[in-house]
Amino acid sequence: MASASWTFGNLRPDEKGLKPMPIEGAAGGATVRAFNRTRSFLYSLGFKWSATVAITVLLTTAIVAPSSIAAIDAIREMEDKNCISVSDIDAAQSAWAGAAVAIGEAWINEGCTGALREANRALDAAYTFNQDLLFKPTLTQPPDTFRRTRAEALSYFIGHCAPEGAVGTDKGFALGYSVGNQTDQTTWKGFTSVTFSNMTYTTSGKFCDVAMAQGKMSYVSRYTNVTHVVDKTFVYTNNGNKIPLIVVHHSSEQPPCDYM
Repeated sequence: MASASWTFGNLRPDEKGLKPMPIEGAAGGATVRAFNRTRSFLYSLGFKWSATVAITVLLTTAIVAPSSIAAIDAIREMEDKNCISVSDIDAAQSAWAGAAVAIGEAWINEGCTGALREANRALDAAYTFNQDLLFKPTLTQPPDTFRRTRAEALSYFIGHCAPEGAVGTDKGFALGYSVGNQTDQTTWKGFTSVTFSNMTYTTSGKFCDVAMAQGKMSYVSRYTNVTHVVDKTFVYTNNGNKIPLIVVHHSSEQPPCDYM
């Protein structure tokens, strides 16, 4: 059996066998890089160095060296980006849902003081304000249909409890006004649960440090125990080792069944 104890270095086999001969110039450097990267790639898949692997690496290097370099560089680039996964998005949505419920509970127990505290925590944990936020909430009216700033987003979630920048038409989605009597704050009880379902994800490709999710969100009124459903689209950006942050959030009510 052929020995696999030899080293490759800046060499190539000649036509008579595996006698090493020096490779000169840029082509030699590219070939060596291709060899080393192909070998590293096979190692990452769990292969151990053997005569078979050596021959595989040599053939791959000789035939598709440029392609090998490009492919392995692409894989490493994706790894370096810390691509957003489906589980990352699920974690972000679970945190968002828990925060929506927590704001309503704090509103019931502590009034605006508690609602403001929980809403601030939710916005800081779920959204990025280091760049422009594109936020189209479910229940907004012109000329304030779209929200671009933190103050405007805060106003949407807690309405009059927002200390500054409150939009006059906002009553506070997370307080549960839309599922109670809108003129009677004693019926604003928030939600008992918020869940995401039927989600479709886009998480791969060259720009995998940004991901998208689209589907349904259901929330149950604590006041009426009725379930309501809205359509959601989110775009997330990588946030290091933490859950990804929302940069685009679009929400719309489902049309009546007669129009679906």
